[in-house]
Amino acid sequence: MRSSFQIETRGVFLCLLCLLLMVSAAPSMTIILVATLPEQEEAYIEFLEEVFGPETAITAGAYTELDGNAQMRAELEAADLIVIVRRTTSGNYINGTEIEDWNSLSTPILCHSAYLTRQNRWNWMAGDRAAENLTHIRVADPDDPVFEGMGVQMGDDIQVFTSPTPIDVQDDAGNGMTAAAAPSTGRVFISRWSDTDVVYHDGSPYKPGGPRLFFGLYEFDSLGRLTEQGRMLLRNALLSLAPSYKGRVAYSGAGLWVQHRPARAATFSVVLNEPPSAPVQVQATPAVQGDRLWLDGAAGPAESVMLEFLPSNWDVPQPLTVHAAGGAGQIDRVTAEIRFELHSTDPSFHGPLIMPLEVSVFDAASNACPPADLNGDCRVDIRDLLTVAAEWLSAPAQSAIIDDSQVVNYHHLAALSEGWLEQAGPVIISELMASNSDTLVDGDGQASDWIELYNMTSVPIDLGGWYLTDKADDLTQWQFPVGVVIEPYDYYLLFASAKDDALYPYIDGEGFLHTHFALSKDGEYLALVAPDGQTVVCEYAPQFPPQVQDMAYGLAQMQPVYFAEATPGLPNSLETYEGIVADPIFSHPRGVYETPFEVSITCQTEGANVHYTLDGTAPTPTSAVYTAPLTISSTACLRAAAFKDGWYPSAVATQTYVFFADVPFQSAPEDYPTSWSGYPAHYTMTAQVYADPTYADQMTDALAALPIVSIVTDKDHLFDAAAGIYMNPVQRTVLWERPVSVEFFDPDGGQTGFQIDCGLRIQGGASRQPANSPKHSFRLLFKRIYGQGKLNYPLFGDDAAASFDTLVLRANYNNSWYHWDPAQRLATQYLRDQWARDTQRAMGQVSAHGRFVHLYLNGLYWGLYNISERPDA
Repeated sequence: MRSSFQIETRGVFLCLLCLLLMVSAAPSMTIILVATLPEQEEAYIEFLEEVFGPETAITAGAYTELDGNAQMRAELEAADLIVIVRRTTSGNYINGTEIEDWNSLSTPILCHSAYLTRQNRWNWMAGDRAAENLTHIRVADPDDPVFEGMGVQMGDDIQVFTSPTPIDVQDDAGNGMTAAAAPSTGRVFISRWSDTDVVYHDGSPYKPGGPRLFFGLYEFDSLGRLTEQGRMLLRNALLSLAPSYKGRVAYSGAGLWVQHRPARAATFSVVLNEPPSAPVQVQATPAVQGDRLWLDGAAGPAESVMLEFLPSNWDVPQPLTVHAAGGAGQIDRVTAEIRFELHSTDPSFHGPLIMPLEVSVFDAASNACPPADLNGDCRVDIRDLLTVAAEWLSAPAQSAIIDDSQVVNYHHLAALSEGWLEQAGPVIISELMASNSDTLVDGDGQASDWIELYNMTSVPIDLGGWYLTDKADDLTQWQFPVGVVIEPYDYYLLFASAKDDALYPYIDGEGFLHTHFALSKDGEYLALVAPDGQTVVCEYAPQFPPQVQDMAYGLAQMQPVYFAEATPGLPNSLETYEGIVADPIFSHPRGVYETPFEVSITCQTEGANVHYTLDGTAPTPTSAVYTAPLTISSTACLRAAAFKDGWYPSAVATQTYVFFADVPFQSAPEDYPTSWSGYPAHYTMTAQVYADPTYADQMTDALAALPIVSIVTDKDHLFDAAAGIYMNPVQRTVLWERPVSVEFFDPDGGQTGFQIDCGLRIQGGASRQPANSPKHSFRLLFKRIYGQGKLNYPLFGDDAAASFDTLVLRANYNNSWYHWDPAQRLATQYLRDQWARDTQRAMGQVSAHGRFVHLYLNGLYWGLYNISERPDA
């Protein structure tokens, strides 16, 4: 398989029990994870276990009040590594002598918090911190261990996040060595301090007591956004601070995997990192799920083999091949592990000093040749009959096994007859993605469509001269160049990126081929064609169905399915969906209504069940089941989704129905909080307005005068005491972004509106403070993780932008009725800011567009808001 990178891993200190030649059990590596809310760090803990192994002792806690705490200091000093995540309250770590105490620890520390490393905290950095949206980082020191095995050079830009991600970076690392920086500003993304005799920077009074590394990362949200290179970067960063490891393993491809039937082995290499003073024996032993692995040279499954390195050949990699063992002939997958133990009279080369190697074990291929094919050419013909004849009635059978029977008999003849001249492959289009946003990036840094081929035979196949096409009437649309070989039972990955014909054959910087056509997410024909230009070897006809963003489609047991997980270049996911449930359809559109009505919900997928909610939460299979039309008699937010066993569920459909007559008299549901951040909650419209004779008769006209924006979401996303953004309005960044549905429509139905799923944050400065204002501004963020990556709608007319990454819902804090200052309330007006922006634009200057709307949160009227553009440059 052609791979986009070479994976190199370095050893780690793990507890390996019951290994041959081991005198005593080695202690586990101990890691302390410092977090104010450790219960929210499950993803990071899983990553640590992935890097260092499942037996690593990881303790998570706040570890505040180190000042004078001898017991806590002893625990921190005894650890092999301390990792400080971004989600720490930095003020908790500066009391008394804590800054000096933390800095003097000899234990290696990796810190993700720019708040802690800044000058007025632990003083690692000179200058200040700043937040930047990053997808790439720039290499400043290619020799730093964080780049080990990545083949980078000075000035290279590496994509570490799949989409723009807010990251805290620092101005200056002072006397530290900057390994990576933000490309546009040069601010520090990764920096290392190794010299314990030199202060962090010339203005700092502190010296590092041990190895220190700053790695800018909002681990809670952005860990899942790391690309493969980003994960390798973090993995290397962690390993570079761990105890000195003496060896590493390396292999090619997107992952190491083996298969029992048909047999497919994998080879990796082992090499030492530095010269020993005496011979070193490296004992490799299948451990976790060890009975599913058989190493070349071992006596059997789960048995060890020994490699020997001499002082003269310590840097020469030694290959080791691993095979799948056992299994019941069923399509399943387990994750096994090979562990390594070093033995030598050189005391520094003794112990589990190479990181365990993870191996995926597949019992049987998810796509295989016909069962009666015996010679591995994926065709049932005379050659298979001759194989059966040669072993007629022999026992045990050798190569004529069709099923689990051990004797060749009439069952085999029946199978041959049933499958006579049946052909599959020999190469199939095993997986494809026609709507790739962040699953896989090509060698040009683009998320192009991709196609995966699988060789189902036991021999290499030269694809030179074969064809790929997405047009049934043009079977020779794009031809493989000479020299493209797909190995037995292996995968070949290429991108369908619509490259210019003049660039043929286009091979990107990572070695991936590109076609001159792209795939259609709406579905289309796709075929692999033999060199004669006429024989269709594998096809999706008349077309593959419409695709879901970042969901793969392909073959499982030779049947087309959607995959729960995309696995480009690896065996297909075992979790599949037969199809995608159609989105629910409402009989009544969103809008304003005056009289009660009944709304019906239908789904065009036969056998699907529709579930709905009226409280803002996204429906699940446990939500109320739709069985009959629903009566809507007051303002309501109706959400529905359809589910069917074995199918991927529909998207959540959301419709808001507004009744102006009840809006002035609304009250919050009983389970909504009565206070926000210690201040009284305000859910109702004040009677001073709607009951005043001056305004009472104008309420309906006033509510109908402006477009409606309706935000619908789980109540807890807004009002949970610990995690709700309205209950914690001063919190910022992506950590305080919540998923919502947003609708926009005109009360009179004159302007076509929109509905889109997006992210929601609190917006503003002083207005965030609960003591200043109960009414907060919001920011809408349109990202692929929620659905569409942008809002495409002419919100501000034909002369303005019609595509948006973000919008702001301004509550208009200054000169408003709800301002804390009575003088501001006396000067209340809402037109000045938008008038100023409109006037500036009318004079030919750059200015943000905006318009006024009535905002509803989960059906509750929230007031007059100014929705506007948010210029980022």
